[in-house]
Amino acid sequence: MTELLYEKKDGIAILTLNRPERKNALTPQMMVRLAEAWRDFRDDDAARVAILTGAGDTFTAGADLARLIPLLTRARQPEDDWTDACSRTRRCSRPRCCAGSSCSSP
Repeated sequence: MTELLYEKKDGIAILTLNRPERKNALTPQMMVRLAEAWRDFRDDDAARVAILTGAGDTFTAGADLARLIPLLTRARQPEDDWTDACSRTRRCSRPRCCAGSSCSSP
């Protein structure tokens, strides 16, 4: 299953976190795919707005710590170039919004 769905239609980019069985918890790979999607959105002059949403009943539970902690502690090496994925998402100045039925919070 694809963990991030990305589609564009009529000037709208829709990014869907697609791990409903894990409350759409973000994996390092998802962060890389998100950064790639944001870059594509930023560079597409036809795309006017992006909507970030989550599959299932939860927008996102946040980071999937089981997958992230081993990378942060260097217990395992990354499979993708995820180290700067978070900073790359900030380089998009176009309108973005989130749409979810609920959000998890600490």
